[in-house]
Amino acid sequence: MKETVDVQKQMMREINVESIHDLMDEMQCIKEDQEEINESIARSYDVEVNDEELEAGKFYFLFSVFS
Repeated sequence: MKETVDVQKQMMREINVESIHDLMDEMQCIKEDQEEINESIARSYDVEVNDEELEAGKFYFLFSVFS
């Protein structure tokens, strides 16, 4: 048990707190980027197609974006 405590104390001395803060900041940025990407992917698009124009070979699409 004493050996385990000694090893744990040695490991705690080796930890660089500044690097942990940097890592946490980087993880926060990644999380924000992920949320932005997910928001963009979640958008739905409503497509209106006029069947008569489609059959006549005229391809006009009206797009509406819903957030």
